[in-house]
Amino acid sequence: MLAMLGVSASAATTPDGGVSASYRQAITLLAAGEPGVRQAFDDARRLGPMDPALYLPLARACRDRGLPRAVEFYEKYLARVPNSAERTEAFAELRALESGSEFDNIDNGVQPARPVAAPGRWVWLGFAVALVALLLLSVRLLRRWPRRSLRELAATAPELHPALAYLIGTLRHELLKHRVGATRAAARAVVAGAAEAEQRRFLVERLRGNPPLGVAFRAHLAQFPRTLGPRFDIANSDPEMHRACREIAVIERLLPRVERGEPAAAQRLVTALDVLFALDTTLAQLLSELAVTTVDHALLDEAVQTVRDEFASRSVVLDEVVIDAAIESVAVEIFRADLLLVLRNLVRNALAALDKLPAGAPRRLGLDVTVELLPTGVEMVRLRVKDTSQALPPTERRIRLDRGLGLVMAALDRYDGSLEVIEADADGYHKAVVLRFFRAFGREEADEAVSVGRAA
Repeated sequence: MLAMLGVSASAATTPDGGVSASYRQAITLLAAGEPGVRQAFDDARRLGPMDPALYLPLARACRDRGLPRAVEFYEKYLARVPNSAERTEAFAELRALESGSEFDNIDNGVQPARPVAAPGRWVWLGFAVALVALLLLSVRLLRRWPRRSLRELAATAPELHPALAYLIGTLRHELLKHRVGATRAAARAVVAGAAEAEQRRFLVERLRGNPPLGVAFRAHLAQFPRTLGPRFDIANSDPEMHRACREIAVIERLLPRVERGEPAAAQRLVTALDVLFALDTTLAQLLSELAVTTVDHALLDEAVQTVRDEFASRSVVLDEVVIDAAIESVAVEIFRADLLLVLRNLVRNALAALDKLPAGAPRRLGLDVTVELLPTGVEMVRLRVKDTSQALPPTERRIRLDRGLGLVMAALDRYDGSLEVIEADADGYHKAVVLRFFRAFGREEADEAVSVGRAA
């Protein structure tokens, strides 16, 4: 009957007659260094699998005999008997052993997957290493991220200056002036302890507002990339805007304490408001610069080349193009995009007139800039677009102004500019269209004037 079940007689007659007893007997033989260890384990394996709890005495027997598979059996015990009372002691014994190698002296035929010692420890270590690597990578990417101010962005896109000026003006008027600017006196009164309850209430209500100050400010900033493109995400790229967002968050946290009249909270509020006032000053300066254009050779050449490209298909051949810009820096109060629009229209009209000249007639185009000091002390900048087409009689000149240059006149009206068609006999030109603007000072010239005044 035992032979039919595949159980040897020796295994069936062990002291307690059980599978565990057979494994214990084999472990005892191994610990004592007695012969027949392999046979004992083979007989026990035929009866059934070993109780995982016996991996600990097996590991200790292998350790005492100097067998390297002790490490494997310790790890099997720790993995399969997680709630054992001897777990701490077994783990300490495992740590004292070197990394295991193959245990060649015995073979119980059981080859389970090698578990991880101290489950979860290596997982957390790997997670920590990955998190540190991610943080380092994030810092590196943030350093590479272009942190460009609004002024720098504006310098790269002069064609967007009119729209940019509108957005800046709206931000200043609706938020920085109306919501923030009116609170300076009340905030300083709270710091000095001289504010009445009504004044504190006004200060808090104006800053808190509806919508809240932070929500309104971020909504204004969101209009910049929505209108001008994603590179104008100034809430994240412009350092002053980024700092203003942080200070507004501070203001909103301080308001309950300010309403109670706490001087320390009011003092911190004044500091945060000063940041917003400084931002308003920066924006005011930028706004004044956006509408100031330097008239130089590059500007005039751009207007001519753009129109000549338009006329390329009509084969208008010019004998000469002369651009004579002023040597000194001359600025006028008009958006660069609008001044280019006006100049291109004048050059376009001149080329159209030259195209109608008979064969052999000279086709010359000239642009120049002069500055005239008026008796009032104001400087007048004159931009002339000259050509060699037929001179216009006075009546024709009036018609040209009213009809052909109507859009130009409308644009000039916004900037106190004027236009006139005159005869120009000098240098062989027959007529000229003259643009007149009052001279303005760019930022560099204004800074220089201030420096000279302080030195004096």
